[in-house]
Amino acid sequence: MKEPILIETERKSDVLKKVKFGCLTGIPVINLTLGCLHSCVYCYAKGYPSAPPEGEVFFFSNTRILIERKISRKKPSFVVFNTASDSFQPHPKVLNMAYECMEILIKDKIPFSFLTKGFIPDEFIDLFK
Repeated sequence: MKEPILIETERKSDVLKKVKFGCLTGIPVINLTLGCLHSCVYCYAKGYPSAPPEGEVFFFSNTRILIERKISRKKPSFVVFNTASDSFQPHPKVLNMAYECMEILIKDKIPFSFLTKGFIPDEFIDLFK
């Protein structure tokens, strides 16, 4: 299997789309990408109808801007990252966007959670302090 490629695009859908499954129903979610560079063989998100073809990961380059706009109008009480991707994928653009978005939520006192298979860099640990 070849290494997946990151394709930059702009998000057209809602940046804080509410989840419609399980215990997360109704909670706004942020996915920085469509697809994931980790390429875990057991990933359930690969089965989503919106999942990109194997080997392609779409990076939403306008996520930070959309989050700032959205929360300036209405602050969510809680946000979940990564229901169909991972904020800690091994790519500088993804990691930078994750940092910027999490920093915004922290500054606005909006709690969030995330699930990752990635390595959490030290600068995030400092941010979370």
